[in-house]
Amino acid sequence: MDNGSTLGAAVTVGTASGAVGWLAADVKANGDALLIYSIGATVFSVKRTSGSWGAPAAWTNSAASISGLACYYQGDWNAAVCGTNAAGDAFAWTSIFGDGFSQASNTWSPLREVTRASAGSNVSFRAPFLSQPDTYRLTFVEKYTGSAAYNRPYHSYSPATADFASNLWREPVPFDLTSDFGQAIAFSATAAWITTPSGVWTASLTAPLLDVTADVVEAAMDDRPFGGRCRIVLRNDGGRYATLPPQIKAGAEMRVSPGYLTASSTQVSDGPATGSRASSGARPRARRRSSSKPATPGRCSSNGSRGGSTHGPRASATSSAFCSSSSREQGSSLPLPVAAPPRRTSIQLSPSIPAIRA
Repeated sequence: MDNGSTLGAAVTVGTASGAVGWLAADVKANGDALLIYSIGATVFSVKRTSGSWGAPAAWTNSAASISGLACYYQGDWNAAVCGTNAAGDAFAWTSIFGDGFSQASNTWSPLREVTRASAGSNVSFRAPFLSQPDTYRLTFVEKYTGSAAYNRPYHSYSPATADFASNLWREPVPFDLTSDFGQAIAFSATAAWITTPSGVWTASLTAPLLDVTADVVEAAMDDRPFGGRCRIVLRNDGGRYATLPPQIKAGAEMRVSPGYLTASSTQVSDGPATGSRASSGARPRARRRSSSKPATPGRCSSNGSRGGSTHGPRASATSSAFCSSSSREQGSSLPLPVAAPPRRTSIQLSPSIPAIRA
């Protein structure tokens, strides 16, 4: 029985040519499904269309070893892969088995890096899980075999407006847990869960946003390939931020989109998301992954992450509130336009996902 439903009879999908190491699968709304599995360092895919399974086929990528697979359907069959390359470097990658959205049907995209560890570092990655409760979210285990060895789950997520093919991921952050096989992700319309055999954590997906546009007195960004900083100053006259609202805390994500006031209207566009590490009373610092597309004049907006991001502006009881961040970027990037200074800034913040263990 599965949630009160009786399972059908088992069906042979195919006969593997060797020992299967890892496997993952997902199903489209119309019943079509994809199964991916690894034999040694090769990943195979087999697809079910209109109720019939096809023949397994090897992927067109290469790796020296595979230590985990995950699959989630959204337009294409989006996959997460952990393993090593020929040089012995450990990776968490993403790849796409196409269904015609971002990748041609029945073809594999190249492997794209999420994070890596150099050969000889005693670090490897394994057991990824992938889902999209609100934005794309990825968990995997970082395994260290040196002195004080550990198996620690890490969590990352993409910007709210990014598609999977963009491969834009926040710098992965650790979860305070030891786990050999990671954290599975599940969700409903209002909440998300991550689970292990010994624990369940949940968080709301409907946390309110905080718009502090009217309080922004300064927004400074230094955006460059593989790095950057962001600093936001909020007015605090009268002590309006003497008691911080719940959205401004460690764990929030700030989205900054500069813009202009024109004769006809305020012109805005989405900018990069910034995750910072701070709590009230200390100057925040952060890391972020931002879009590889050039920014355009727009507005500055920010909202809180829904799980794992670590930042939030702080407020001084006497003058201003600050948010500063450092960043790392995935892929190439262009700096913000400098032809004219931004004239309008808006920020939205929402609380990070609370952790509740059952």
